[in-house]
Amino acid sequence: MDIFEVSENVLRPSQQPVTIRVQYGRYPGPYSLVIYNSAGEHIKTLDDHYLDQPVSAVYQWDGKNKYEDTCANGVYILNLTEPYSRKVRKLLIVR
Repeated sequence: MDIFEVSENVLRPSQQPVTIRVQYGRYPGPYSLVIYNSAGEHIKTLDDHYLDQPVSAVYQWDGKNKYEDTCANGVYILNLTEPYSRKVRKLLIVR
């Protein structure tokens, strides 16, 4: 498994959510998984914690923001921040 996988690049909110798999913990330190819109605005934090050992995690995102409102159509950025690197994946919401 790649350290950061997304099941689909296109999310249709009326269908099933997107599954995000992350292999955390190559290095001890802070880790976060945050979703932004294409304007760089914070949409939702899926995870934010300190790790000192490797952990696998699975998240589901249904296209809703931190207030549980459905996000608009468009491009969204999934940003995984690790102690020494950052990984980014793009996701498109369409109805």
